[in-house]
Amino acid sequence: MDGPNGEQLGFDNMGNRPIKGTADWKRYDVVLDVPANAVGVFYGIILEGSGKTWIDGVTLEPVGTDVPSTSMANPFTEYFEGRYGEAARVFADAIKDSPDNYMACLFYALALHRSGRPEEARTFLAGITGKFPVQKWPGPVVQFYAGKLSEEDVLKAAANADPKTDKEQRCEAYCYLAMAYLLKLGSVQGDAPSNASKAQEYLEKCVATGVTTFVEYQAAQAELGRLKR
Repeated sequence: MDGPNGEQLGFDNMGNRPIKGTADWKRYDVVLDVPANAVGVFYGIILEGSGKTWIDGVTLEPVGTDVPSTSMANPFTEYFEGRYGEAARVFADAIKDSPDNYMACLFYALALHRSGRPEEARTFLAGITGKFPVQKWPGPVVQFYAGKLSEEDVLKAAANADPKTDKEQRCEAYCYLAMAYLLKLGSVQGDAPSNASKAQEYLEKCVATGVTTFVEYQAAQAELGRLKR
């Protein structure tokens, strides 16, 4: 459930009740409250790993207030609103269910840094580099955060011949490079003022891509808001 500026007002990806293994047709419900300022409802299905999945008979319908919401704690909302310790906790739970979710992995490391646990973040990043090889995006970002690739390597790897993919990968690259400069992660060097300036440059480039549905775009907006306060 999204608000007017791309913020998430409600969230449930069934991460706390994932569909696993082989199963026959079954009904699944996602129930979210609709705030007055909501502007969009986004829904779909995600397959992680190999296999096949089907979806049919999708309906959107109102229910009474007696029907409980299935809304989950959203680690991205916690992160964007500065509750980094809680974000780290929820990201850690998400990674247990989906260990190859690169967004959860990267934002978990960022949340650890921002909650005063940089050594845990570095240890975690060093331990996941094998799961995200440099040959496949976003592997270069993970390798950069672990100090194994340069900023230029990430930007080069983000470029793609397909215009849509190019824009999306640049959105992600700009966001994660900005975060690296803000927190002095990976291969980033320099003093605080110059790092903050470089971070703002990358955040503005991320927003300029216009990939509004990406978490990285929303993160860039949130960070720019903090920098301009």
